[in-house]
Amino acid sequence: MELELIVTDMQQDLRPFSELLWQRGIAHRIHESAGRQVVSIDNAAMANMVEELYRRFSSGQIAPVSTLPASARSNGAPDWQRRLLAAPVTLTLVIGCVIGGLIVFSTRQEWISLLTFQSWFELGGARFYQPLLETLRAGQWWRLWTPIFLHFGMLHLVFNSLWLWEFGRRIEVHQGAARLLLLVMIIGLGSNCIQYLFARNITFGGMSGVVYGLLAYCWGWSLLRPGQDFGIPRVLVYAMLGLMVLALTGIFSLFGFGAVANAAHFSGFLIGLVIGLLLASVSRGQYGLSKTD
Repeated sequence: MELELIVTDMQQDLRPFSELLWQRGIAHRIHESAGRQVVSIDNAAMANMVEELYRRFSSGQIAPVSTLPASARSNGAPDWQRRLLAAPVTLTLVIGCVIGGLIVFSTRQEWISLLTFQSWFELGGARFYQPLLETLRAGQWWRLWTPIFLHFGMLHLVFNSLWLWEFGRRIEVHQGAARLLLLVMIIGLGSNCIQYLFARNITFGGMSGVVYGLLAYCWGWSLLRPGQDFGIPRVLVYAMLGLMVLALTGIFSLFGFGAVANAAHFSGFLIGLVIGLLLASVSRGQYGLSKTD
């Protein structure tokens, strides 16, 4: 059900404000009613945020960033194009997941071995792992991060890509690409290292640890700044937590989903939560990071 949030006269040009909302990932509709312009949204949880953005937009404190090409803006780019162009880092990460999945599906073992946490080779049907310190001394530092792009099943790839897009773009459009990229690097490094400590000499991969970390970051931020949240329903947070705990039972393996990197999930979640709480407590910006406004 649509919520009519902002009503203004027909003389005001709301196109820049609409662009600002799209850049922050807020779906909306502007229409005419009784000779007035009305801004409506579907997600009531975003109401306070939209009203605050409109107040700051009207006072000249914030303005949209020109992320769309001039032709796209003038011709009225479709919603999907606006969403994609407003979150380029998130889109790039999703593409990286798809490429990683294709590498795994290609079964080219030498390619997969280049991206795993530990280097390995196969001989006589057996897999031999190289010590991690040896590969790091050889300068293969990328291995600390690249496992997040490897996905060992179609459902695994689709699930992680969808949730990465959902949580990642919200952070990117609200707090900037640099913040999202830094979060992914920290959470990815931490969750990979913890998973390695619990499962050495085992090939693992996936964006799940990062996805849980981004979810926890949004949750931690909203706990201390409820008026500046990312519009993620609290029930979704609880549902994702339930899935994470359920995975400990091994039930997903029974249904053919393979082994679950539980250590990466829990460590990623905890890292994201700590960062979200910490940054929300020290940030002085009225809405997210002041520099992104």
